[in-house]
Amino acid sequence: TRVILYLSRGNPDKKETDPPTWDQVKDYIHWNCLDLPYRLELKYIAQDGHITEETINPIPLRVEVRPDMEQFVHRIEVNDKESGLEGEIVLSNMYKISKHELKRYEENGIFISERPEELGIQFIIRSSNLLSRGGFRIGDIRGLPGLIELPGLTRFPTSFMQRARLRLNWESTEDRRYLMPNLARNNPVNSGILHRHIFRLWLCDLLDNVESLQDGLIYGYAINIPFQKSEIAHRLQKYDAYSLYKLARQGWRILLRELGHEHTLEDWESGKCGAIPLFPHGSELSSWLLNILLPKISNMQLNADGKAFATPPKSNWRDELRGWHFYITSPVQWSIFAEFVGENEGRVAFVGHRYKKFNACYKEVLHSEFQEEELEKLLESFLLLEYCLCHKVPLHLPNAKLELIRRAREVIEHLEFSSVRGFWSFDSLPLLDLISK
Repeated sequence: TRVILYLSRGNPDKKETDPPTWDQVKDYIHWNCLDLPYRLELKYIAQDGHITEETINPIPLRVEVRPDMEQFVHRIEVNDKESGLEGEIVLSNMYKISKHELKRYEENGIFISERPEELGIQFIIRSSNLLSRGGFRIGDIRGLPGLIELPGLTRFPTSFMQRARLRLNWESTEDRRYLMPNLARNNPVNSGILHRHIFRLWLCDLLDNVESLQDGLIYGYAINIPFQKSEIAHRLQKYDAYSLYKLARQGWRILLRELGHEHTLEDWESGKCGAIPLFPHGSELSSWLLNILLPKISNMQLNADGKAFATPPKSNWRDELRGWHFYITSPVQWSIFAEFVGENEGRVAFVGHRYKKFNACYKEVLHSEFQEEELEKLLESFLLLEYCLCHKVPLHLPNAKLELIRRAREVIEHLEFSSVRGFWSFDSLPLLDLISK
């Protein structure tokens, strides 16, 4: 088959008033025609009659990695009938890469890094994310882990992070046809479901190989898509909760090490120490898994800075997790009560962006006066009060929430609540007259 194109405009560098250059056309074809079952023979005839010829061969579904980074990656072969995806996902151990790059920096005195344009278009294409349909690039890939800045993860640039090269097949669809693209033809119409399948594929592979993963592989991995309440999240329940914990502990152990904590995770697991720090980011993979699992076996501690800790687990916690599979369909949530420590110890509530909790020592008295739903609304009232006080804006609380605060003051003599920005007592608040009416 021969196709001849006569181009008179479309140059992106000249507001599309001039024709594109040969290099622009060639790069476009290189970027988009990646997985065709045949090679392309390109022939360019310039205005002066000069002829340029080039051959473009199909690119295999394998992610290229810088040779010095190969030791730090985890390759996942994909051939999934449910989603119709095949190809490869490559996860990078950003913790070890950070150590590697830091060592290079210390040895050389400067940071040595290849610029992407110096690596060449072929390396950029072969190392980039690719989702193809019928041989053509159809969009980017979401569902791979991102990266959250944590202790021990440097911000040195690297030419490689999480990557995938995936092909959509038609054999697994009911009508035996390719999935339809959207109108822009830059993604399938069901891209949200597809991206959640990609998340499922790499997470299940980690769980299948949890005993042999590189140390630090998942540390800092960020979850970038909503998954826990999705239509395919229950697929995880084929693994018992202890399998999820074994994966989560890999990142948790690194966090304790990098924080220089006096106790190890093994000490906590065996009950030889008190509470230990939780992750500061809920979207970090280990943190996400721990928030699913720990409410079943542990309690939360909260200090005045809003930092959370996990109390030592129950004595039979391993057996309890091994026998638990319905952590997605019948989850156990953290209680709205936490153990307050430090300067927070005597206060009734803490409110913040991530946590809104009551002090566990007031659990009995509050439960005697309020329903669970009312307690949630009372915390929301404290959060709104905190915002108004910190930003010095007028307070507008519905009468129902004002009534909740009045009731709380009746059962707790010295009602104090706090946030990371300070603490307030209803004995001295300028809003006391309003609340007391």
